[in-house]
Amino acid sequence: MNKIVKQSIYLTCIGFVAFASSYLLSYRFFAAQLYDTSLVQLELYAETLKSKLFELRPLNKILSSHPAILIALENTDNNDLLVTTNKILLKSRNIAAASEVYLLNKDGLTIAASNAGSEGSFVGNNYSYRPYFIQAISGLSGQFYALGTRSNIRGYYFSEPIFEGPEIIGVLVLKVAIDKLENIIKNTDQKLLILDEFGVVFLSNNPEFLYRKTRLLTKDEEENITETRRYNDKQLSNLGMNPLNQFFRSNIVQLSDGDGRENYIKANLPIAVIGWDIISLTDEKTAVTPSIIIGLVAGLLSIFMYFLLVSMRARRRLQAEQMEFKNKQAAELERRVEERSAELKQVQDDLVQTAKLAALGQMSAAISHELSQPLTSITNYIANAKLYLSKREFDKVEQNIGYIAKLSDKMTAIIHHIKIFASKRPSEINRISINKVIEETVWFMQSKFQRREVLLEISLPDEDVFIWANNVRIEQVVMNLISNALESMQKSTIKILNIELSYNDDLATIIIRDTGEGIDEQSIETIFKPFYTTKEDEQGMGIGLSISRSIIEEYDGILEAFNRPSGGARFEIKLPISRD
Repeated sequence: MNKIVKQSIYLTCIGFVAFASSYLLSYRFFAAQLYDTSLVQLELYAETLKSKLFELRPLNKILSSHPAILIALENTDNNDLLVTTNKILLKSRNIAAASEVYLLNKDGLTIAASNAGSEGSFVGNNYSYRPYFIQAISGLSGQFYALGTRSNIRGYYFSEPIFEGPEIIGVLVLKVAIDKLENIIKNTDQKLLILDEFGVVFLSNNPEFLYRKTRLLTKDEEENITETRRYNDKQLSNLGMNPLNQFFRSNIVQLSDGDGRENYIKANLPIAVIGWDIISLTDEKTAVTPSIIIGLVAGLLSIFMYFLLVSMRARRRLQAEQMEFKNKQAAELERRVEERSAELKQVQDDLVQTAKLAALGQMSAAISHELSQPLTSITNYIANAKLYLSKREFDKVEQNIGYIAKLSDKMTAIIHHIKIFASKRPSEINRISINKVIEETVWFMQSKFQRREVLLEISLPDEDVFIWANNVRIEQVVMNLISNALESMQKSTIKILNIELSYNDDLATIIIRDTGEGIDEQSIETIFKPFYTTKEDEQGMGIGLSISRSIIEEYDGILEAFNRPSGGARFEIKLPISRD
């Protein structure tokens, strides 16, 4: 089969399937939405109709117990009483804006009416065949819909029995004209029909539907309509509303008229108490049109996606061919590179060995730098111990020996951790209090503060601030920064060392400020490089700050140096805080 023909068949099938499935899903969604919306509207119409229809019913009950009504029924031959009754009924009709109010005796004969004396007066007419009379004369409140036999006006009739003691002597009837109720359902694009219990349309916003049957009537139903003269001499024709039973088109009916056939979405709601049904018919095109648009978009999109997939496959095939060609070229290049790699390997190994030797040399120099301070302190404590021993002050001798033991332990720990640092083995990490680190470091160095006449200011939070680190190594960093600060203040007239600890949700910050000479602006970053020093006469080898920064960075921290505007230097250590 020709490739182009094959592709065309594929595209047609894909487009049709996408269109059909999208159309069906969209149609069911839109049709369901329209149906649900119609039901909500029908509920509002039904409540409004009942409210308007039944608002005058209480008037009929009140009038049925009026004394003049009772007297008129007892004296049907008294014209004066009947005239008075007619006036009462007329006044009541005018006040309530009812259609008509009339009084029947127990035989169904109208003896008084609100339209007495006018053309089409009910007086003298017998309505014993009407269901509302039959209901009331049986002792019940009656209600009935029908066309007026004289007025030919559609009305809803409420009837009440009139009692004289236990005996029913007449019936009072109130007629509500329902023509005005059509105004309630006029302003809508839907076709609205209100049916009686026999399925006959008697209210609609489309006059063509009036007095038409929506279903076949039984013989008994036809006889009932004739006997009660519900529609007078109106000929009831068939509406021709047929349901379409299709699996994806529920609640759809087909309406036949002179212009052809149209499909509608039908929603039906019974109106309680009255016994009517209200139906809305929404043009099916309201659901079909957007569904077709969505189906077309889905079909075109699926065809586009097919083209995209085909082009991507072709592109991948081309890339594979290009890759195969490049691999052949790379294989030849790789052979040549391997020849050079063997030569470069020896040079690379020599560079690695050189770097290792440089690192070992840096650590060896650090041992001397970091141990010089505790060794000096030990020498002082030994001299003090000899002096106290000669004075036989043994308690102070014992105290100084304790200090020497602590410093020896400190030196052992420093040597151990420098050894670990140099070999890149991980040091033991614990959850430590920075407050205690600062306090212990200051305690070990207090003799230096006194000798150099340095004023110490410490600001620590009341609660301990914890980090994850090695206790000895953090003490080493703090001690080194304090020592550097003391060295820088040797020539200063004002010697103040400020140590501050603060924290937030993420970081703990240690700030060490001095009033010394400060740092050369061009050397602020250089001071952290190995072997950089500003000390004269070979007093230092420039290792301390380099090691200190390395230690802080091992714990994901930052060590920075700044100059103070008022003179002196400021060092900041920032470390991640521990909340565990």
